[in-house]
Amino acid sequence: MLRLENAATGYGRIRVLDSLALELGEGRVLAVIGPNGAGKSTLMRAMCGSVPLWDGQVLYEGTDITRLSAEARSERGLILCPEGRRIFSSLSIEENLMLGATPLRGQLGRSFAGAVKDGLERAYSIFPILKERRQNSGGALSGGQQQMLAIARALMARPKLLLLDEPSLGLSPKMADDVYATLHLLKKQGLTIIVVEEAAGRPLALADDAIVMRNGCIVRRDSAEKLRQSGNLASAYLGVETA
Repeated sequence: MLRLENAATGYGRIRVLDSLALELGEGRVLAVIGPNGAGKSTLMRAMCGSVPLWDGQVLYEGTDITRLSAEARSERGLILCPEGRRIFSSLSIEENLMLGATPLRGQLGRSFAGAVKDGLERAYSIFPILKERRQNSGGALSGGQQQMLAIARALMARPKLLLLDEPSLGLSPKMADDVYATLHLLKKQGLTIIVVEEAAGRPLALADDAIVMRNGCIVRRDSAEKLRQSGNLASAYLGVETA
């Protein structure tokens, strides 16, 4: 479904990703883990189009989308749920959700309203707490509930590939477990997912495949299960040998 070939990018004159390659099949879940500053979030931005590539290609569903805008990619079903949630605190929960359906407007025309209704029903079935509080402002939610809202908003766009950047960041262990329980449900429903985290435990338990990043490069790739069982994962994170 998604392939990166020799991808390189950065900010200003600073190169963050260098000659990076990966491939993800439809219906699979990829965990991208590594220390802070490894380039994980930049990788997600390069995939969704908010950061242009300097070199290399992004192929999605067999088509080169390297030069497509982030908006055009979202209309094709490549949806990013960004780090920090970025909900609109002054809007109601339902208004936040409805904004998530924006990428569908150009495709669906007159059927857009029906798609929004269906999307809301799905979001509320997955996150009942959002339905209970749908008229409340997004800013009134707890951190964990805001993360649920951010994921639900992304689902409103009917993603074919969902990119999740640090979905457990700043959450209590209980709320992080709740968020990942939802991701396990989405995986069972067949959604293709890429999840970025600094902490490895939850994403490796979710994923089929995994890569470890450090200094803008992939330093290890394997099945998620093999990485979970690995005794030297710390060496891949830190670049040092462990006893």
